[in-house]
Amino acid sequence: MVIGRKAMRLFNIHFPEKPWLIKLKAFWVMGTHLLNFSKNMKRAEWLLTQEACKDEQVIEINKFLVDMSTAAYQENQELMLLVVFKNVDQFLEHGVTDSSGWCFSSFAFVTLSVLGLSKKGFSLWDLTAQLSPRTKSESTKVKVDYLLDAMSTHWRRPIDENSDRILETIKKCNLNGFPHYSGYATTNYISKKIAAGFPIQEVLNLSMDKVEYLKKIKHIAGLDFTVPKIQMLKALSGQTPKIGEWEDEAMVIQKLYERITEHGNQSTLGHYYCSKLTLLFYFGKYREVIDVSNEGRVYFPFLVGQWVVVEWEFFSSIAIAAQFNKLNDAEKKMYKKNFRRACAK
Repeated sequence: MVIGRKAMRLFNIHFPEKPWLIKLKAFWVMGTHLLNFSKNMKRAEWLLTQEACKDEQVIEINKFLVDMSTAAYQENQELMLLVVFKNVDQFLEHGVTDSSGWCFSSFAFVTLSVLGLSKKGFSLWDLTAQLSPRTKSESTKVKVDYLLDAMSTHWRRPIDENSDRILETIKKCNLNGFPHYSGYATTNYISKKIAAGFPIQEVLNLSMDKVEYLKKIKHIAGLDFTVPKIQMLKALSGQTPKIGEWEDEAMVIQKLYERITEHGNQSTLGHYYCSKLTLLFYFGKYREVIDVSNEGRVYFPFLVGQWVVVEWEFFSSIAIAAQFNKLNDAEKKMYKKNFRRACAK
């Protein structure tokens, strides 16, 4: 991010460095853009008929801003917002570029999944979907389609309705050299297939070739997303040496966890904890579900908007209900609040 800031200064684009200033400016800019788009969403046709930007310098700056926002997501999510909204400003001032769909998907994600503003959020996701076909770069379009599948469609459509499109997205991620996104998308695919009621073995059969591809190209980050889910399915179908355990000869879970922690990807850690608590739930280890949920809660913000949020909150809430009579008074008070929060979602 330091290099990114310095590069953008050459074009008179500045981002604050002090955390308190980043947070303050992010709230201000977010509020300004929400007010602006409250009006502009009524003029959606104008937004969709924006001419394509022909300024090569602006186009390249916007591409760089996309990369900056991706990097900022792991470091500081308020900073990510500032980068995203700079890209939105570029759209309004200079017209459509290949980066426009990406920046509006991020805007939609924050509006719907973080702030809970359903009407505005869904309108922004609709705008993202309509901007996607205007994206000329196949690699950028793949990222936008991934975000639509991972953050948007399941909130309004039947859970399994877009699974074929997710498969296409996985293929395109691999073809365009994005195994990291392929890992994301594969995990999303597995979660939605299970939620839709598909048999475990069928889901494993449909998923293993994607995992084997990631192994073949030795893409560790992509595997870090998918392996916990695969091991969970193996354990649930009795394909691990010990009942209820997700380790087998090929995978030592502690080493996997240490590797994920070392890499420091917060989203990957969130997926790891969600898979772990889901497995514990199915084997009736409700107290452990609660403990794992509490331990991994720090990574929960990095899952917001994804289907695994539903998994996490559902299994955690049922575990609290199952254990409620065994909790002490302090725990009952605390978990009542957690239970209500989860049910409200």
